Amino acid sequence: MNEAAGDGDRLLAALAAELAGAAGAPALAGAEPRRDDRALVLRLARDVAHATERQNAPLTTYIVGRYVELRSRVGVTERDALAEAAAVLQRLIRSQPP
Repeated sequence: MNEAAGDGDRLLAALAAELAGAAGAPALAGAEPRRDDRALVLRLARDVAHATERQNAPLTTYIVGRYVELRSRVGVTERDALAEAAAVLQRLIRSQPP
């Protein structure tokens, strides 16, 4: 892992910890994405940025994250919810006019 990636990992862990503390919710601790989930989210952001305006990439990841949170509340695993959201997003991207 290069140093920049390590810095990013530390930033994500610190962000999750700080936000958990601010919310009084220890559940956020360790909320940084697993490596394979991170790769999927980054691919989704890349695909959206290339298929639409770049500003849609971070907004899309926000919406996907909210979806994962909602599905998790009803017992769906985060991994399955992320896969569901990815499938919908990929379908929508493919249906975009050229």
